[in-house]
Amino acid sequence: MKAFALALAVCLLAGMPFSVPAEDTPFLTAQAAQGHDPASLGLKEKVYSGGEALEGYARDISIAAPGDGGYVMLEDTGVYTFRGDNLRRNAAFGTCEAVEGSFELMWRFDLGGLRTEESGTLYGVGWNSQPAVVKWAREVRQAMPIYDEYRDTPALREVIFGAHDGKVYFLDLVSGSATRDPIDIGYPLRGSVSVYPAALPMIAFGQAVSKMPAGTGEIGFFLYDLITMRPMLFINGRRSADQVQYSSNGAFDSCALFTREPDALVVAGENGLLYTAELNTKPHLEGEISVSVDPRTVYMTSLATDERENRTAIEGAVSMWGKYVFLGDAWGIVRCVDTDTMRTVWTYDNGDNTDAAMALDPTDAGVDLYTGNTTYARLSKTKKVSIHRLNALTGEEIWTYEIDCVKNTSLDVAGCKASPVVGEKGLSDYVYFTVNQVRKGGAVLVCLRKDDGSEVWRKETAESVSSPVAVYSEFGDGKIIQCDSKGNIFLLDGLTGEVLGHTAVNGVIEASPVVYRDYFLIGTSDKNAAMYCFRIR
Repeated sequence: MKAFALALAVCLLAGMPFSVPAEDTPFLTAQAAQGHDPASLGLKEKVYSGGEALEGYARDISIAAPGDGGYVMLEDTGVYTFRGDNLRRNAAFGTCEAVEGSFELMWRFDLGGLRTEESGTLYGVGWNSQPAVVKWAREVRQAMPIYDEYRDTPALREVIFGAHDGKVYFLDLVSGSATRDPIDIGYPLRGSVSVYPAALPMIAFGQAVSKMPAGTGEIGFFLYDLITMRPMLFINGRRSADQVQYSSNGAFDSCALFTREPDALVVAGENGLLYTAELNTKPHLEGEISVSVDPRTVYMTSLATDERENRTAIEGAVSMWGKYVFLGDAWGIVRCVDTDTMRTVWTYDNGDNTDAAMALDPTDAGVDLYTGNTTYARLSKTKKVSIHRLNALTGEEIWTYEIDCVKNTSLDVAGCKASPVVGEKGLSDYVYFTVNQVRKGGAVLVCLRKDDGSEVWRKETAESVSSPVAVYSEFGDGKIIQCDSKGNIFLLDGLTGEVLGHTAVNGVIEASPVVYRDYFLIGTSDKNAAMYCFRIR
């Protein structure tokens, strides 16, 4: 029985509505515009399985993500990955009226830290870490080692996130209490947890650090079974006899995507590699529910002519539309990759380090891609950070917006470290970017028109690498929530930028928030680190 078939069976048993992926989704074909073909940057690429090069690789069956909606099979269930789905446009589920413009603190869950060899002690949750919120089907919930008091809770919604103390936590959305024992890796985790979006109890997450006071361990990316609470797949981040790579960094700050029919995991690492792992999931329904995988992993290397090998590192979460994957690296090379062949279709030189997840926006005319850079390896003190709208099918630039930022010589946090919000419903004409360390100090949240990139409004804050999130009322009215490094949380009118509400937490915010209906979740990253939950009133 295939993974989709089991997921469908679980849905039917639980009486839950589900979405069926279209068999003949009319995806357009990507083709490089003039000057954007891989040869224009002298791109060298190879495809491997283990240490073996695969010449002329062609996948038997395409792996593909949905075009617009339908990433999660079970409807009315939650947020399963960073920025919501494969388009990476937002991180909110359901509607939120926000009539009063206030935040009511519901609970706080304290977090610890781990001392590392090179980075000192890391606390709480860091950059790029956003919780997932999942409402499980009854049969799946009862098969997992959830505490007795929660196993039979019909409306249980688990908050799932990885932390710098090396643990993946599972909390009840309503009370903030632990619903099961955490997964303890023993090494700091960064990036966001991805939950398998077709009803099966599997999650994926990345490791940030391996050098600890007691010695250096393995580093890589994990796929975990939430029934046995044990790893099903480990992707090694380091160069070895079985893995060829340019960058020596083995960390995974990125966040995976899952596809179905065939079911696969797609993720990129700071080693510069893009991985696709066909999982060949074997679920079992008779008796106790269980699941196993038989993965086949294929990866690709890529290096431009003037690119330094360690600048091939990929920190941002990959985006996906159909069979095409979109990513950017530390040198600023933005690429569209065809997963059928694991070859780049088009390239765009973003000018410098590209960390933020790129957001896709399907339109009547095609698909747009929004991206920005940071000042890191290539931009001098006199050059500006830039935000771009590209044609996602060709790599052609539609417009560019520039802003002055401070050149940061040690960290890559000046510029677009946060991922954008692509406006929908009442905000469908706009896109929102948080730009850190601007020339005048602090950060700014800028609202830009999608059609021409002109600035509509801006909100100044303390420094911020936290991604904004949009919430929409039942009638489509949109508001934007932005956090900053001093613990401030602002609720803004999405059309005007007017501050409608404000609260603050006692801590540094580097992570990104998630919204489940009117529940707002955000974590902090200092000695007083915690995960906070507010109700938006």
